[in-house]
Amino acid sequence: IHACAENGDSTMVKRYLSKANALGVADVANLTLLIKGLTTPGNEAVAESVLTEITNMGLHVSQASYHGLLHSRVVAQNHRAAWRLVQEMQNAGFKPNAVTCSILLKTVMHPAHAYQLPKLLQMVEAMEMPSDDVLLCSIMQACLRAERLDLLAELSRRPMGDAPFSAPLYGSMIKAFGQARDMEQVRILWKDMTARGVEPTAVTLGCM
Repeated sequence: IHACAENGDSTMVKRYLSKANALGVADVANLTLLIKGLTTPGNEAVAESVLTEITNMGLHVSQASYHGLLHSRVVAQNHRAAWRLVQEMQNAGFKPNAVTCSILLKTVMHPAHAYQLPKLLQMVEAMEMPSDDVLLCSIMQACLRAERLDLLAELSRRPMGDAPFSAPLYGSMIKAFGQARDMEQVRILWKDMTARGVEPTAVTLGCM
């Protein structure tokens, strides 16, 4: 299947996928390994075409297959293909999670990409699992790269999930607004941190 796909022979890809399915070896684990093997730099279109054939035949891969290919699309700076793949992933029954959002946040590298941030924040808010510090730091960094401190301020006013931000994350946000000379937002963050009972660490105090 790998060789047929690389040679652009979609007919043989379908044929061998059908044979693999008939033999009972076209399971999630094997198909996931197939997509992983095809997902190499410059080979993203081939991997995506096989992934499409797999789903069209009613076969299944893991969400990791979509994430691996999504990462490749983002690294190749093919943002349109990345968002198309997210839609295909959702059509296959996989909801965007923290991994999905973390990968997509890497598409926001400078102010020209700022238009993607509101959509990404909506995706984060819609996740079934609450955001962790790693994802929230990725969001903060993307907002800084896009020069959208207004979105960062909005994020600070409504933490995603039931738990408050951690002390290090408060410190990073305080540092970001401090560098932007937005002292009002620095005070708001400090007040919010103390109101939520988050004990400032030495790092937090250093950022302040």
